[in-house]
Amino acid sequence: AVVEKMTSFGHDPVGVDDVTNEVFDMARPEIPDRITINDLLSCGVGGTIISILTDCRGFWAYDNRENIDPSSK
Repeated sequence: AVVEKMTSFGHDPVGVDDVTNEVFDMARPEIPDRITINDLLSCGVGGTIISILTDCRGFWAYDNRENIDPSSK
């Protein structure tokens, strides 16, 4: 859903495989092919992962984190 919203807002589409790999790297799941609630709670960035996957603005903010001026927050 996030990919479709990003495209509808005129942003370049992102690769689903790229996002999947990054999310799994962030979550560091105990079982390599699935992320559990315990993985999200223990990784320290579970809130960011949920935001990336469910919120277009959250995904955009994460994807552009290196280009955002920290003083504008």
